[in-house]
Amino acid sequence: MATIKLYKKSKRQPCYRLSYRDPQTSWWRQKLLHCSRDEAEQIRKRIEAEFTWYDANPHLIKEVHTLSLSEAIEQFVEAKQHEVSPSTIERYRFGLNYVKDALGSKSSFAGIKKSDVDKVISSCSETLSDSTKSLSVSSINTVLRHFKILLNWAYDRGLIEHVPPIKQLKLQKKPIRWLTKDDVNKVLDNCSEAFGDLVKLYILTGARRNEILYCEWKQIDLKSNRILLPRVKSKQKEYLYLNKQAKSIILKYRGSTPRPFQWTKDQVRHEYARTCTKAEITSTIHDLRRTCGARLVEKGVDIFRVSKFLRHSSVKVTQDHYVDLLPSDYPLVAENIEI
Repeated sequence: MATIKLYKKSKRQPCYRLSYRDPQTSWWRQKLLHCSRDEAEQIRKRIEAEFTWYDANPHLIKEVHTLSLSEAIEQFVEAKQHEVSPSTIERYRFGLNYVKDALGSKSSFAGIKKSDVDKVISSCSETLSDSTKSLSVSSINTVLRHFKILLNWAYDRGLIEHVPPIKQLKLQKKPIRWLTKDDVNKVLDNCSEAFGDLVKLYILTGARRNEILYCEWKQIDLKSNRILLPRVKSKQKEYLYLNKQAKSIILKYRGSTPRPFQWTKDQVRHEYARTCTKAEITSTIHDLRRTCGARLVEKGVDIFRVSKFLRHSSVKVTQDHYVDLLPSDYPLVAENIEI
């Protein structure tokens, strides 16, 4: 009735493909399980037993139109349990809790329509009972995105007849912030030498916070002057590149194992916030990465190479960040065209 088979094509291993008949609709379905063989086998047995029970007791199958929103969310989370990471499950729960608060946990799931989507947006925009602030636009978009994932999942399983249109709210572009040379000097003057080395390394490499913190010596190739990044968004290998100054900083911590820097991400965030308060500037740790990009653009490095160096998803992302710094001497560019 239900079978599991090792699925080697997935980049995330171990991975097993479960083929089974849906206990409530009797439709054949497949899903990928990212767990051990024993766990996959337990899931297979549970689904097979569930199907057998419903087959013997068809009168106990819950009618779609009586399914409440709360019950649908629980079914969705349970179905996704072995398909996505635990942190993603938590994000699903967080976002869908706002949907339950807006529509009511006992409301009919099959009857969800466009006006309910508007109600969710309105509820998230209002002042929350336990807070003085409403959700930001980006947070509301996250709630809407998770709501849409739930509805698409339900539609594929015949729990709803159609998915109402859900459009993301438009975000106002925030100015990208980076540090001037004076700001960098203020930060370095108000922190310890060890933390100052970490700040310099972020600016010199354009690294994201965790990429420097959690890299181990086995990933650092001092001969090739680069650091292999183990966890990246794309499937290709990505590197941080070290110049002489960055390499000399890394070498100062050769005796620290298994990684050069022993701080946690929370310790770094708090230390940087404390340093910025003392220096009387407003900044976050990610601004150091943006500072790297700004310095490169100001030095005349072309935007495509800056994009590759910072490992942005596209050149457009880089251009949106540093458009104000790009050269605008277009009359001189025009002088290069001849017929």
